Amino acid sequence: MLVLIQEARRHMTPTDAGASQQPVLLVPSVAHPTLGSALATLAASSASATIRLAAGVYREGTLHLSQGVSLVGAGIDTLLESEGTALVCDGAALVSDISVRQVGGDASGAAYGIEVRSGTLLVERCHITASCGAKLAAAVLARGAAVKLRLRECQLHDCGGAGLLLASKASAEVRQTEVRDCRGCGAVALVGTELRLLDCQLRACGDGALVVGGRVSAERCAVDGCGGAAAVAVR
Repeated sequence: MLVLIQEARRHMTPTDAGASQQPVLLVPSVAHPTLGSALATLAASSASATIRLAAGVYREGTLHLSQGVSLVGAGIDTLLESEGTALVCDGAALVSDISVRQVGGDASGAAYGIEVRSGTLLVERCHITASCGAKLAAAVLARGAAVKLRLRECQLHDCGGAGLLLASKASAEVRQTEVRDCRGCGAVALVGTELRLLDCQLRACGDGALVVGGRVSAERCAVDGCGGAAAVAVR
C-alpha cells in the first residue's frame, strides 16, 4: 500500500494534491502506460485512488473499477471503446468527463456502456452509447439493491437498446441529462427499482420514453419524438 501511494504521489499535479487526500494516478505515464495497468495495481492492493485519463482512444476490453476508485477524463475526447461492456463499476466512486462507447455484439447477449453492480456512483459530464441491440441491452445498467446511481449532465445516445436500465432493486437519480436516439426505450425502471428524473430530455426513442415497473418520478422533463406511449406501466 505504501509503495502504491508513494508512486501515485510522484505523478500528482499540484491541483490534485491540494484537492484530495487520495493518490492520483496519471494515464498514460511511465508507471501506468494503460488504463488497465493502473486498475490492476489498485485492485491488487485494494487501494482507493483517482485515475486521471488523458485525451485519446482506449480500447482495452471490459475494464473494472473497484471500491473507492474514481475515473476522471479530459472531456469528450477521452474515449473508452469496447465490443463488450466497456466499464463495470463495483463500488467505484466517480466516473466523469469521458466518452464511453460499446460497439457491436448482439449474438453473445446484452452489453452496456457502463454497468453498475454495487455502491454509490456519480457519473457526470459523460457521453455514453451502446450499439448492442440484444434484449435488455442499454447504455447504462444499474442492478442490485446495493446500487445508488447518480447521473449528472450526461448524454445517453445512439443505443441499440435502452438508454438507462434499472433492475433488481437499484435506485437512480438523473439530473440535466439527455437520452436520445435509442431503438428501445429512453429509460426502463423494472419492478422494485426507484428512478427520479429532474430537468431531463428524452428524445427520439423508438419504443417510448419510459417503461415504468418501479417507483418513478419526473420533474421538469421534456419528451419529444418518441415512439409509442410516453410512459408504459409494467408489472
